[in-house]
Amino acid sequence: MITLTVCFALLLSIQHPHTPHDDYSRPNFATADWIGICSYLDAINWHIAFVDCNSVEQYWDVFYSAVSAAIDTYVPLFKNTRHTMSPELYPKNVRKLLQKKRSCWKLYRHFRTGELHVSTKQSQPVVLRLL
Repeated sequence: MITLTVCFALLLSIQHPHTPHDDYSRPNFATADWIGICSYLDAINWHIAFVDCNSVEQYWDVFYSAVSAAIDTYVPLFKNTRHTMSPELYPKNVRKLLQKKRSCWKLYRHFRTGELHVSTKQSQPVVLRLL
């Protein structure tokens, strides 16, 4: 018996209707239950699922619907955060602290040193207390 393994590299753009008041509009793959997704897809008998397919489009539709069902089941939706106040309206000392925090993160992302990580972590609580 020969087993054929096919790997798909997909960029899935799940289209959810988006309304201005819809805060939960896109999947949050960072918090997905990947073991659940793998188990769900592993439980599908692909030979039976593809038995009526005659064209590549039909194969794709069956595969896409299975992956979409797994995503809908095991991937929570992302909550968009909205900032209610623009940075220009913050007091000058808060704007300076926000700028310092941004510059610390920028330096840390570039160099990745322990000292920069500590200074970045120290700047966060100060800004959060003021906001």
